[in-house]
Amino acid sequence: MSGYPPLHSPVLRIGFRARVGDDARMAFNPKAAFEELDFDSEMMDRLAARPFDPKTRRETLYLLSTIPAALVAGFVWAVGLSIAFAMAIIVIGLPITLLILWFFRRCAGVERSRLKLVDDRPLEVVYDQEEGSRTQRTIALATDKQTWKDLGWLVFVSTLGIAVAAVALSFWLVAFGWIVYPLFGWALPGDFTPIGFLLGDNVNFIESFLVIPFGIAMVVVASWAGAGASYVLQEVSRALLGTSEEELLRGRVTELERTREETLTQQSTEMSRIERDLHDGAQARLVALALDLGRAEQKFDDDPEAAKALVAQARDEAQRTLAELRDLVRGIGPQILRDRGLEAALVPLAARSPIPVEIKIDLDERPGERAESTAYFVISEALANAIKHSGAEKININAWRNEEWFYLRVSDNGSGRADENGEGLRGLRARVEAVDGRLMIDSPAGGPTIIDAWLSFR
Repeated sequence: MSGYPPLHSPVLRIGFRARVGDDARMAFNPKAAFEELDFDSEMMDRLAARPFDPKTRRETLYLLSTIPAALVAGFVWAVGLSIAFAMAIIVIGLPITLLILWFFRRCAGVERSRLKLVDDRPLEVVYDQEEGSRTQRTIALATDKQTWKDLGWLVFVSTLGIAVAAVALSFWLVAFGWIVYPLFGWALPGDFTPIGFLLGDNVNFIESFLVIPFGIAMVVVASWAGAGASYVLQEVSRALLGTSEEELLRGRVTELERTREETLTQQSTEMSRIERDLHDGAQARLVALALDLGRAEQKFDDDPEAAKALVAQARDEAQRTLAELRDLVRGIGPQILRDRGLEAALVPLAARSPIPVEIKIDLDERPGERAESTAYFVISEALANAIKHSGAEKININAWRNEEWFYLRVSDNGSGRADENGEGLRGLRARVEAVDGRLMIDSPAGGPTIIDAWLSFR
């Protein structure tokens, strides 16, 4: 006769070792068995604590939102492809196909936002540039690898994705049903009772409360099932909705080649402007200034009043020349920028502004010289544009660091409608992209205008 309990015994042999003596007649001792518990208490604490983890709430919300997202995705790709194939042979099919492929991208963009519920890692995506005629743009969309990956996600989430989410959520439904089982379970036959195998077919109201511990245990199981399902969905989504490292690198090289060419063109244009302005503006004013001073010198003895007027005229000319020189060299980093940093260099810019300027710089250390110089250029140009065109009552300048990125924001409460294709903002974008940065401009009609730039901190 074995010293271990039979399989139907309520004492389970999972996770511990029971010590049994050599005497075959010795009965099983539950106390001795539980004294020899052999499990990792830290692991058990982690298992039990999973339902209370904030991640569990986000994962459950993500799985719940997957159901309607999958239904919409299934409708979009099934109807969209049907219409696209049906219309492809006629002329009107091109704009319809373009619209359908564009809508696929928008759906993928919504999913990237939804993915942030459970995954805060950055997800980069690069699409091919769409330029040229409508036919060329349609071909570019249809041949873009990322477009088909977006379509692959629509198909995946509407088939396998919704099944994975539904299975994971069913654990929560079972757990909830077992926890509230005493409210209705006593009226059901034993075949519908989770503990019918222990209590038989007839479960009374008091006995139905024994199901609650099973429901609590199922909550733990459901939290881990949800974590697993969420992980599978987010990893597949990242693979389909994101661009691979190789493709990102290839796109980055292409972008750098383009921005380098634009920067060289911009620099050439800027040098031509400086030469022209120096020759036609500041140089001419300095010549006039020298002539006025020479005439004043000649009249000091014979006509002091006329000499005084010429000196006053020369002084005004000198002030105009200084103002023109300041405009001419705007964006070229001053000495104070190199000596004391960005915040100190921005103070004179704000002081000269006819519009009140509020500066907030939150940096624990100075950025790299290239980043600091570019930041000064961006802020000075954006400030000058706001003063000239915005009609604003206040301008805000913010700069802060987030890990290895240097963020800038120049905003005003003016009338908006900043022209992104204007010479000033195009030059600003080229300057930022030349150092592998990014520039975003948001300027709706009626304002406000917000210019965001982020640069590598080093």
